Amino acid sequence: LVELPVFALMGICGGVAGAIFNTLNKWLSLWRQRNVASVGLSRVVEVMAVDLFVVGWLFWIPICATGGVPRKSGDFKASDADGLPQTLNLYWQTGVSAMRSLFHESQSFNCGYLFLFGFLNFFLT
Repeated sequence: LVELPVFALMGICGGVAGAIFNTLNKWLSLWRQRNVASVGLSRVVEVMAVDLFVVGWLFWIPICATGGVPRKSGDFKASDADGLPQTLNLYWQTGVSAMRSLFHESQSFNCGYLFLFGFLNFFLT
């Protein structure tokens, strides 16, 4: 019975997040129908722009977080009290393996970069 308010709050937050996602998706779909042709160069430019935007964020956030030192995905193995290396590994993993690491491994994560990771995955979906 003690957990009921927590689960109710989680349900409310999930419902609100789902409603926001659906609304943003509808607006984006309508904008794309009006402004992007279904074939031709504009479609290719749109795909390239979205791809560069997503890759840019997911590539540069871990580099900027480590002081500008580029690293490979597995280089963030060092244990850190605030969980920064484990969190930065999420950015360079594929979607499925990142979610597996996030939900099924017992390690600590940096709250700030974890929030940014969740925010980016929510809005870039």
